[in-house]
Amino acid sequence: MRQSRVASRYASALYEQAHLEKNIDAVIADVRTLKAMIAESRDLALFFQSPVIKSEQKAITIKKLFEKSSISPLLRNFVLLLVKKGRENDIQQIIEAFEDIYNAQNGFVPVHVTSAFVMDTQQQEKLLKKIEATTGKKPIATYTVNNSLIGGFTVQIGDSITDGSIRHQLDVLKIRLNEGAMSN
Repeated sequence: MRQSRVASRYASALYEQAHLEKNIDAVIADVRTLKAMIAESRDLALFFQSPVIKSEQKAITIKKLFEKSSISPLLRNFVLLLVKKGRENDIQQIIEAFEDIYNAQNGFVPVHVTSAFVMDTQQQEKLLKKIEATTGKKPIATYTVNNSLIGGFTVQIGDSITDGSIRHQLDVLKIRLNEGAMSN
């Protein structure tokens, strides 16, 4: 998802403040916790998006919600600022922008691996070492399984996809065979 300028600016401001407070590791952990909370709770995601709920009520609810969690005061106050400024509906984009800034500043690269089977730890480590050698950055990987790949895997790094699946190789072979049949 492409991030808006607003999301980038708010994320940069949060990153700078966390850096000034020498609290960046705690804040990234809190941001990821908040991201997971929003992903797991459709009601929470809708709460942030809702124009019907007044900002005062959202602020009260956020304070109560964050009292029950381990979210840092910096992130709590940041989310309350978003509500005050009417930007709470941008929270997911801001979280993504913050993670992007954190990753860029710390030499991490998000990687999505889709394989035809569940990869064991040794296979994952070997693949991650190759990705790190290629990109020069430490990969943060997520894994999914897609049986339609038949065998092999695909690796997505940013907008780039490397397809090493059997399905892709069969598709390429089919195209080549069709081109050869048409030229005869």
